[in-house]
Amino acid sequence: MRLKIFCFFIVLASNLLSQLYIDDLPLKIYISILKQNYRLDEDIKLQIEVRNEGSKPVFIYPAGYKLLNFEIKILNLKNAEILEKLNPDITELKNQNPYLFIPKELELYPDEIYKVELNLNEYYKIEESGRYKITVSFKPYIDNENIKFNSNPIYLNILPTERQRMEQEIVLALKKEEEAKSYTPYSLIKFLLDSKIKGDWNNYFLYQNLDSIILKYPKFSEKYLKASDEMKKDIIEEFKKYEIERPDNKIEEYSIEEIKESFKELKATVRCKIKYKKPAVFQNYVYEFYLVKKGNKWFVQDFEVINYEK
Repeated sequence: MRLKIFCFFIVLASNLLSQLYIDDLPLKIYISILKQNYRLDEDIKLQIEVRNEGSKPVFIYPAGYKLLNFEIKILNLKNAEILEKLNPDITELKNQNPYLFIPKELELYPDEIYKVELNLNEYYKIEESGRYKITVSFKPYIDNENIKFNSNPIYLNILPTERQRMEQEIVLALKKEEEAKSYTPYSLIKFLLDSKIKGDWNNYFLYQNLDSIILKYPKFSEKYLKASDEMKKDIIEEFKKYEIERPDNKIEEYSIEEIKESFKELKATVRCKIKYKKPAVFQNYVYEFYLVKKGNKWFVQDFEVINYEK
């Protein structure tokens, strides 16, 4: 019984001393990189500094194989995924270089710094461009997982390789060229009228200047002109609902008759014949749509009904 009590006190004293020692261990760890932006094919050198910020010497036990002492966490901020380590064959590595796994005692004096540089590409496979957050934990005693010191976080931008960047620029330029070709006065009016026929009202209203078009409708124009900016938004929504629910607003078919375009003024006029299905009869209207160009896109600024026939 006395032996058990004695052993208990030894363990308790050991734990208390260990906790006291850990709490008093004045180590701080700081990490940095040489620059904020790296390309995918560049080596990323991580600078690690372990400093003794106390007033007495401290013993640490670093090993040749750095990941025994350091735990690196790399977080991809785009998808919140933590990068996995490249796992070498530890057994083979130990057989080939056993000295890498033997910790060596190192005494750090006050204000002394233990410096390490790690090439992250040797330990992690970074395949995606984006923004990353890096933190490091330092274990001064390899055989004790509970004693760790956490670093400050740093942020890293990974850019595409130079070749990928050039390819992306070429693709983007071709895409813009194709978009410029597709955004013609003809294609805009066709897009709007096709959207109306399909009941795709979001796309129908998308390229119309409703602030000016609403003034064509006596039911809305007077109160719209007198309304505040906030009230105008509500009136626009009311106008959209009116257009959607009108029973005489169903297009049976249409044909684009004439297009006049001024490249200098970035304006165009599109004449279009539209056949509406009224509740009892069909009616043909001839419209002139007045377009303006903003950037590489056309918008309907106004329209006029030229004539109609039953």
